[in-house]
Amino acid sequence: MNVLRHPFASVRGAAARLLGFLVHQPSSPWVPIAVYVPLAAAAVLWNVFVDRPTTWDLVGLPMGGLLIWTLVEYFLHSRGFHSTLDTDWVRGLGKSHREHHDRPTDPGRIFARLSFSLPVALLIWGLLSLVLWSPKRAALPMAGLILGYLAYELIHYAIHRSKTFRIYLRPLVRHHLYHHHKDEERCYGVTSPLWDLIFGTMPRPAESRTGFVSPTTCPAATLPPPSPTEPGGITPCSTEPTT
Repeated sequence: MNVLRHPFASVRGAAARLLGFLVHQPSSPWVPIAVYVPLAAAAVLWNVFVDRPTTWDLVGLPMGGLLIWTLVEYFLHSRGFHSTLDTDWVRGLGKSHREHHDRPTDPGRIFARLSFSLPVALLIWGLLSLVLWSPKRAALPMAGLILGYLAYELIHYAIHRSKTFRIYLRPLVRHHLYHHHKDEERCYGVTSPLWDLIFGTMPRPAESRTGFVSPTTCPAATLPPPSPTEPGGITPCSTEPTT
């Protein structure tokens, strides 16, 4: 009996650890990188070694996936994280995202849980498989979409946590900080403002060039620890809105 219990206990323990890993809130970009880079590489290699994809498939489909990601990012942010729908799933998304708005520099509130991102990725892969009539071929745009997602996580992390890289992301920093500090119903794009431009959610013209100082001079870039009086640890700049 003890011999039989031991394997089942090991399986249960492994399953519990896996579940804990999936639902844990990452505080480092290395978690999504470690999970998704091998998946993106496998998606490309699957096509290269099983068939000989055309140049269009090998280049165009991943680029298309990258573009699809920017649209997915926009709608997840605008219709998911800031949705007014009254469902348990949407309320859960909104609550998690609200915590990020309250403490934007907290690394434990920046990255998506794998228990959220993996099902979304599987759903999109399934839809692409139906459109392209091939799960293998659909893996190519998924590789581009995964790279777009990782770019989102890294850019978002840099905007809130990296004083150095903010220098090179000034347009995206201003765009995202407008969403945080000026109007939560605008500037949903993080990796690109493309869909904000298309759907009319860019900053209001009178405010698009006012309200924020350079990311390199703003004290927010020094990333002080969170404090009760300054949610998220952001020290407001003298010309940066704090409401």
